[in-house]
Amino acid sequence: MKRKQLLELIKKALYPLLIYYPLCPLSFLFENKITNNENAFLIYEFKQFLKKMFDRWNTDATFVQANAIYIAFDSGNLKVNKGLLLAEFPEVQHFPYTEKSKQVASSIRAALNGYFGRDRIGSVKWPMYFWNNGLILQKCEFLNNYERTKQK
Repeated sequence: MKRKQLLELIKKALYPLLIYYPLCPLSFLFENKITNNENAFLIYEFKQFLKKMFDRWNTDATFVQANAIYIAFDSGNLKVNKGLLLAEFPEVQHFPYTEKSKQVASSIRAALNGYFGRDRIGSVKWPMYFWNNGLILQKCEFLNNYERTKQK
């Protein structure tokens, strides 16, 4: 990644995450310890991104999930039989505009449930840390549709 000058791009993308989540499994990419930063704008941006990920079926979340599956394919850790929808993985690039891309996206979501389950990653430490640390950073705000309507 260094030779192709991709490491700096990846580190730039991960920087906001690692400021607030120093125990992230990807922290090894940073040689120097990242100092804590109380930059409210970065938290705001991070929260806006995270909101998009809550709905696994929206376009942004679908492409994030597709990236995880692509990495599993590319690393040789995931193989699928011909004839399965997941074998038509490149079709996801057309999501959500074609019926085939929607079907492939569905197979990606299903594959992630199995591929990245508890046994695959060995523990649930990172997800638990992520959500618990998020509650330390800022309180949880949840408004259902009824409450949002009342506020308008």
